[in-house]
Amino acid sequence: MSKQIKYLSTRGGESSLSYEDVLLSGLARDGGLFMPEEWPHFSYSELEEMKTLDYAELATKIMKPFIEPCLSEKEILEISRDTYSSFNEGIAPLFNIKKNIYILELF
Repeated sequence: MSKQIKYLSTRGGESSLSYEDVLLSGLARDGGLFMPEEWPHFSYSELEEMKTLDYAELATKIMKPFIEPCLSEKEILEISRDTYSSFNEGIAPLFNIKKNIYILELF
């Protein structure tokens, strides 16, 4: 397992909080938003592997470093599958508006 990512407030009032702490807090007490203190890095081979994953697996792979050890990879995948299985017409459909102009629907 990799190092647990800690979170800090964008306004500087809070730092080194766990995912569980920020999830239960919502906004920081100083009114800021929580951001990771550092960002995970993915190797070239990991990025290549991501091309073969379905959407729920990809979401799990990307979210895992931010959430562990609060939730296991298995739990994150289960939540992702449950969440994205209810989408009727694709998870993030891409619509061609006119030549070389597309809109990605994220709602």
